[in-house]
Amino acid sequence: TNGTTQQERSYFILKNLAQALGLPNDIDREDSIFTKQSIVRTNYSSFDQQIIALLYSSKIQAGMTRKAVEAALKL
Repeated sequence: TNGTTQQERSYFILKNLAQALGLPNDIDREDSIFTKQSIVRTNYSSFDQQIIALLYSSKIQAGMTRKAVEAALKL
């Protein structure tokens, strides 16, 4: 190996896969795989799962306003 642990490899695979799907880069949220902090995670948090579900929701369309998204999601 190159000194990278299996846990670190799993983290990089998950994070880069999610980012390849169009999800955000680093954010200020400690429980997310997208956190700016150097925290190695090997699974998606419930927040991450919700964001992934929203990204692919048929209720959300490109070009929608914030108000339209809130209405579609009944927020």
